[in-house]
Amino acid sequence: MDAKRPVTFPLRLPASVRRQAELDAKRDGVSLNQFITMATIEKLTRNADRVQDPTSASNDQWRR
Repeated sequence: MDAKRPVTFPLRLPASVRRQAELDAKRDGVSLNQFITMATIEKLTRNADRVQDPTSASNDQWRR
């Protein structure tokens, strides 16, 4: 798979979560798709930072 080529991914969200995401995306001046993409990237980055920090107490969940 080409890493640069976007992939379509159907996503099921509770209506309330979708509505809040739509409101936040509008406030930020971005599409819902871009908002969800940025939120996913932010979460993955935080998770990667925890894995790389062996002194982090929250890192225990990644050692299993």
